[in-house]
Amino acid sequence: MDFTKYSSSQLERILKLADLDENQRSKAHSVLSSRTSSPSKSSNITQTANKHYKPTAEQVAAVEAFKTGGEVIITAYAGAGKTSTLQLIAEATSKRGLYLAFNSATAQEAIERFPENMKCMTTHGQALSLVREQFSNSKLFTSLTPRSLKALHRLKALNIAGQEIDGLGLAFLQLLTVQAFCHSSDNTISLIHVPKDRGQLQKFSDFDLTQARKRIYEDAKILWSLMLDNEDPTPLGHDGYLKLWSLQSPTLDFDFILLDEAQDTNPCVMKVLDQQDCQVIYVGDPYQQIYEWRGAVNAMASVRAKTEAQLSMTFRFGRELAEIASELLLNLGEKTPLRALDSKSTQLATSGKPDVKIARKNATLIEQCLLHQENGERVAFVGVKEDLQKLISSVYELKAGNPAKHPDLAGFSNWEEVVAHAQLDEGADLVAFVSLVRKFGEGALHWALKNAVDENDQPDIVLTSGHRSKGENGKLLKFAKTLKA
Repeated sequence: MDFTKYSSSQLERILKLADLDENQRSKAHSVLSSRTSSPSKSSNITQTANKHYKPTAEQVAAVEAFKTGGEVIITAYAGAGKTSTLQLIAEATSKRGLYLAFNSATAQEAIERFPENMKCMTTHGQALSLVREQFSNSKLFTSLTPRSLKALHRLKALNIAGQEIDGLGLAFLQLLTVQAFCHSSDNTISLIHVPKDRGQLQKFSDFDLTQARKRIYEDAKILWSLMLDNEDPTPLGHDGYLKLWSLQSPTLDFDFILLDEAQDTNPCVMKVLDQQDCQVIYVGDPYQQIYEWRGAVNAMASVRAKTEAQLSMTFRFGRELAEIASELLLNLGEKTPLRALDSKSTQLATSGKPDVKIARKNATLIEQCLLHQENGERVAFVGVKEDLQKLISSVYELKAGNPAKHPDLAGFSNWEEVVAHAQLDEGADLVAFVSLVRKFGEGALHWALKNAVDENDQPDIVLTSGHRSKGENGKLLKFAKTLKA
């Protein structure tokens, strides 16, 4: 039996087993003792495997905070060496640790950089490892949209207190309710998860609104039960299996957990971490919260940690930009300024030719691609091209009367339905894209994406979204007009 694969807490439980023979007991005890009494070969922080730089005093303090054994909050400003600090923490111990990230790209970077005592994965990946055997792939990974829910459950218009909510409106409100529940730490769906002013609920008021919300609540409970029923075709989806994982109160058998981007963690995940007996390190920046629309909360504000550390020295840009950022932080009540290396300089300009453009919406990225290509420039995308191509392909499918494969357009019978849907509150997320297709046509959009070059093929301009660009570097950045602060 290879006891090195077990966490220290698991080894302690194994040693308590009465039927464990002396040879196995000796091996288990030896592994446990080596973790608690012998210093790691990487315990000297200044002589870690990463020898490209000398850790800052703040990074050393963060590692020392980890060594206290209790919960720790590490506030890390933009470009302040967060990943490097987490790597230093992982290398400072031989104990088994779990690194949790929100997106797969960040988790993959950690896999490549962190030592073997660490298991690096996304939060959804961790959840999936425990619930995957319970459901089919289609149940787990199919997206459920208002349109697809309406078709699947054959929802019809409903009259409540003299006001009508059509089938699509019912599906929209049911999904919002289940989504709010999935993001929460609550064990059951309740009336508090039902929106008050979204979709067709906006035409209700006072007692009538209460009645309408109660009906949506009852329907949402039924929807959630069908999502959990493996015999029913209603998809569970990513939010659903993450919630199911949380409801099962899993024990994560690790000696410590590093939660990256803690400011973007929702209460559903926080509940799981709160239930763990091992040490949890919360790392992030409350001023870089970008997933609030997915129910994320600043987890760092809710954690009562005895030890805190801060990374305030940025390696990403110079003093010129750091001073502006510090002014903004001061206006938000932050007392610690953002510092920069004297050796780094950043040029701020209101005009010039950018290397990278960042936009909030995919529709804006496609429009920018067309404009730059018209000027003869080579355009590249970061992280969004494949999804955009599928979206444009779905326009062709719908105009031909075929079902769309892209989840954003799933459930529509034709393109005319998409255009009509975009005029409703339920279809607000499609307004920009529908306008883009109307303005340029799907042919021009398809051509633009097809002729985009690879990011490594010396493009004149790189286009990306605000979410994809987080943590990336560029020589000269420009924010597209639709990107809101």
